[in-house]
Amino acid sequence: MDFVEKVRVFNQLAGTEEKLDARKVALYTALQLEELAEKIHAIAKAEKSASIAPDKGLGKLLVALEWHSSRFKAGEFDELVAEAVKDSSLREEILDADVDVAVVSIGGAISIGADVQGACHAVADNNLTKFPIINGVRTVLKDENGKVKKPEGYTSVTLGKFLK
Repeated sequence: MDFVEKVRVFNQLAGTEEKLDARKVALYTALQLEELAEKIHAIAKAEKSASIAPDKGLGKLLVALEWHSSRFKAGEFDELVAEAVKDSSLREEILDADVDVAVVSIGGAISIGADVQGACHAVADNNLTKFPIINGVRTVLKDENGKVKKPEGYTSVTLGKFLK
């Protein structure tokens, strides 16, 4: 199964239908902001471990990303997102942005010397472990915003082996 198909399976297990859903668009926007905040947080750690002048503005960026992510998750932008996705040209712009984010993210992973295919498959496979089988039934745990939660005993994938 290729990477995109694994992501599709994850979304199907999570109950995400392949149809227009403004709430899901807002949630995925929140998750994109959350992941970017994780990347910026990792870069900001260099300020503490190197002799670099502190406060390059990354703290402010992190606060803004996390704040906006939480607002998207909480549904504060759902009405605006719903209006945007009704307009076919804006919906096309959103698709263009999502694909560009994927392309740029892959380029970023390549630029740090990563085996991107291996890392993508490892993350996709690991994500599927978020749906444990309990009493013969696949279980889906979600938070109040609809984000899939990690079950008890979940172990995050380690990606170091995918760095060259």
